[in-house]
Amino acid sequence: MGFLGPNNGDDANEDGHDAGGDRKDMTELDKYWKAVRDTPQDFTGWTYLLQYVEQENDLIAAREAFDAFFKCYPYCYGYWKKYADLEKKNIFIDRCQEVFERGVAAIPLSVDLWQHYISFFRTQYPGPEYEEKTRSLHERSVQSAGLEFRSDRLWEIYIQYEIDCKKPRNAMEIYDRLISTPTQLYSHHFEKFEEFVRDNLPKDILSAEEFLVLRMEYLKNQKASAPTSDDASAEGEQNKKSADSSSTNDDAKTENDAKKEEEEASAIRDKIIELRRVKHKANEEEVSRRWNFEEGIKRPYFHVKPLERTQLKNWRDYLDFEVENGSHERVVILYERCLIACALYEDLWLRYAKYMEAFGEDGPRSVYDRACSIHLPQKPNIHLARASYEEKSGNFSKAIEALNFLEKMFPTYLPAKFRRLGLVRRTGKREDVEALFKKYIDAATSPSIASLYAIKLARYRFKVCGDIEGSKRILNTAIENDKDNPKLYLQLVDICYQTTPVDEEAVVTAFDAALEGDSNLDTKLLLAQRKVEFLEDLGCDIVRLQEAYNDLSKLTRTGFENRKRVLEDRSDDSVKDKRLRMELNGVAAVTAVTAAGTAAQADPSSYNYSWAGYAQNYNYQTAWNMYGQQYYPQQ
Repeated sequence: MGFLGPNNGDDANEDGHDAGGDRKDMTELDKYWKAVRDTPQDFTGWTYLLQYVEQENDLIAAREAFDAFFKCYPYCYGYWKKYADLEKKNIFIDRCQEVFERGVAAIPLSVDLWQHYISFFRTQYPGPEYEEKTRSLHERSVQSAGLEFRSDRLWEIYIQYEIDCKKPRNAMEIYDRLISTPTQLYSHHFEKFEEFVRDNLPKDILSAEEFLVLRMEYLKNQKASAPTSDDASAEGEQNKKSADSSSTNDDAKTENDAKKEEEEASAIRDKIIELRRVKHKANEEEVSRRWNFEEGIKRPYFHVKPLERTQLKNWRDYLDFEVENGSHERVVILYERCLIACALYEDLWLRYAKYMEAFGEDGPRSVYDRACSIHLPQKPNIHLARASYEEKSGNFSKAIEALNFLEKMFPTYLPAKFRRLGLVRRTGKREDVEALFKKYIDAATSPSIASLYAIKLARYRFKVCGDIEGSKRILNTAIENDKDNPKLYLQLVDICYQTTPVDEEAVVTAFDAALEGDSNLDTKLLLAQRKVEFLEDLGCDIVRLQEAYNDLSKLTRTGFENRKRVLEDRSDDSVKDKRLRMELNGVAAVTAVTAAGTAAQADPSSYNYSWAGYAQNYNYQTAWNMYGQQYYPQQ
């Protein structure tokens, strides 16, 4: 559709290799690239890279940088404009238009980006042969962003375009849509609409059907208010006299006919405005209900900086209001607006996806795709929610794909592995479950992690497969590799405990193995207590029960002695600190008294046997207060 321009591409080939000369100073460029490749979430690093390629005017490097940037931050409408301007500057008009198309596809609610795109298109393709394509672009803009509260400018330039093209009926149709759309300048639009109606004939702005209806209504009203027969005869006589005195040209309209036509047009105009005023009033009410929410939106555009709490609360309250009171279309638009400003907030994406579940599968999937692949790849909860949604929808392959992505992103994130094990288990394929458990156990980074998987596998074998001996073997193997892990022993005890009939020997053996390990005293006390409880409830040997009680008593006594020793050590330290403070305070007090006595000996004239003077001159009161405060420690 585009063309290369006046130079016809002489200064730049179709790939842009000559646009900025030789690609020099690659070392500097590589530094900027290294920063963003190491940390793709470093927004400042991206801005430095884009600024550098822009000022170097290296179009190949710029395209590569901008394309990579928009994979991470597609909501930055200002950078789409910069990218398009760079292509236009280097006379790549087709590529410029392509950038704009990509931009409005990525952020369709960007009123500013649509304005820039329309301005570019109308400048490049001003001829009448492009009228329909220009009109189509205007229509796309209001279809995409027309419900944005601040979309007034898009509507205005669309209406003005139709007026400039001498298509007032098209302009009227746009006004009809705008009058019912809550926007910031709704009142101004209605005033402009009234001017538009006054400046045009009704038959030029209305559809034929509506015009005929209004005209028939006007004529009906005129007939109902027509004068009586006498008045009509008098008026006819007057008209006859007037006709005799006028020109005989039958084609010319009489002054009276022209006046009647003007009255008719004026009456129909008033009716047009009256009918639309009803819609305007209803729209005004809708605007007033949303006005406070809109006033609370201080940052409607995307930025990596966190939003203030009041801003987030305003968005959440606004969404609650729209879900309860608005149409589905308006709710979707508000969510999309919200997620431009709040693109980095996981809870709002989850909320949007949950809302869309009631309207088919495509909506939630689109939300999850954008959130997981573009805006929140580092947030694990959104990936888990996506996997749950796909599994719930019966799309197991998509669910596994989401969990695989999460595992690659966070190799040590256990909830993702557990969710995948559960997903495979719910498919009913036991071989796949066993294989996945084995894979995770072999790849475990520590014995404790391997033991955790072994416990889950033992439970699976026991509860799902009914393989009691197999579950015991799994736990015994895990104990060999992680002997000090009490959870393994407790799980082994639990499995033996739940078998029917209860295998007392197996349970006691599991308890004894756990108690002989190197677990801490608190864990051993817990195990000993459970052993006693088991033998009391289900044991058949009183001797074994008595031995268990004795072992528990020994452990309890050991624990008591250990705690007592700790308390005594703490008490000894406290006494030592107390004595030290007393000694230090005593030295300070003695020093003060000594200093006072020395001063008295040095100045005999200071002696005064008056008690008041005695206390004042020698400062005894002060010294004794200090002595009392410092020598005796506070309790």
